[in-house]
Amino acid sequence: MKCVPGTSSSAPLLAILASPPSETSGARTLARVDLAAGLAGCDGYVVGNLFAQATADVVEISSVGANPTHWMSARLLLEPLLLQSTNVLFAWGKSEPTGLAREFHRSQVNWLKSKTSEISATVWMVGDEPRHPSRWQRYTAARHPQMAFKDALRLALQVDMAQQVGT
Repeated sequence: MKCVPGTSSSAPLLAILASPPSETSGARTLARVDLAAGLAGCDGYVVGNLFAQATADVVEISSVGANPTHWMSARLLLEPLLLQSTNVLFAWGKSEPTGLAREFHRSQVNWLKSKTSEISATVWMVGDEPRHPSRWQRYTAARHPQMAFKDALRLALQVDMAQQVGT
């Protein structure tokens, strides 16, 4: 079932983040994902990650992601989540890792885009990029400075039409 803004469906939103958190609980990130799920008309959310190992940030992914192990492990975890999803939020962040990890990251993103297309998922993003939830406040405040965060997020949360081509 598709999520429809302004309603509540029985379908959860699958939020794709960069990696599990290593230095925080992730509670603020998850609260923002939950808000986005509600605004998209989804009934809750589930989280998947591009990279399976817990890291603090993209700098750490650059260091520990220079071999394919944790990227491939993430695919094994993502595959069943994707097969059960009709709505996917791209929210891993705009920054890419460096070095060899960048190549694996780009491959992972291409694989994910291919999979979401295969399953005809509706792909959501904040703005036109896979912004991480920790950056949503900054993004929405710059575009809608007089608006409450929730209202600004409602405007910024959009379906990625480029990803919808062919679905």
